[in-house]
Amino acid sequence: MLAIDDADDFGDDADTDAEPDGDGDGDEDAFVPVPVLPLAAAGQELVECRPLEQASLPASAYMLVDKTVELEARPLKDFPELGPLPPEEEEHRALQMFANPRHAKQLCGRSQRVIKIPDPWLLHRTARYLVAQGITRLVLEGSVYSLPGS
Repeated sequence: MLAIDDADDFGDDADTDAEPDGDGDGDEDAFVPVPVLPLAAAGQELVECRPLEQASLPASAYMLVDKTVELEARPLKDFPELGPLPPEEEEHRALQMFANPRHAKQLCGRSQRVIKIPDPWLLHRTARYLVAQGITRLVLEGSVYSLPGS
């Protein structure tokens, strides 16, 4: 066991030599602020939202739902992997779909489960219902698609 009085022995003695007002010679460790540019200004293009009709949907897709089998729609700004979004697109609610079931399972939380959508074109037939629920976008493989009627 180590006595509490001995804990001071492990401190760095160099810290006691520094002047408390910051006028010492320790400028090599000084904090230098660096301006951070928005991603769009750094040369990265804004994400384009295309109509769902232009999507090349896989034969089967997977999506996350909560345990009560409710759709998990989130604002597009909650998808940082997409890149910079136009300001008017950030608040649109989107469903995330996966072409790979392993990727869906990796992102699945404790209160969620992965379901298989055997025919992704089902989204065309249910687009009016989804839009009525406030879901206007679909995220698939890093691309954003708008649902018909949104």
